[in-house]
Amino acid sequence: MLTINDNFDEKIIKFGKIDLNENHNDVGQSVTQHCKTYVFSISDTKKLRFIDTPGFGDTRGIDQDNLNMEEIFSFLDNIDYINGICLLIKPEVIQLNRCLRSCFMPSIDYFGNNSG
Repeated sequence: MLTINDNFDEKIIKFGKIDLNENHNDVGQSVTQHCKTYVFSISDTKKLRFIDTPGFGDTRGIDQDNLNMEEIFSFLDNIDYINGICLLIKPEVIQLNRCLRSCFMPSIDYFGNNSG
């Protein structure tokens, strides 16, 4: 999704093959339905792994958010180490609302207990 101009008009850009793990048809639902790993070779000895996860604040409600969080944590339990975390938030979100905060706090707890 690409935002255009100061009004943040959204334009969906699709490329590549159709992926059954992605749902672009229901606005507000997470596009990514289940965790998926993408690995990019940086050099002969180094690889960069991105883990695409279902999003927070799914329009299907808090129960779906809880299921998404359980899946994310279960998926991450099988990863040996994580060098960094990148959270993508829509540009119009200027502060965490109650829904996003309720999703971020378990993440902070998870990484706090599983770091180091």
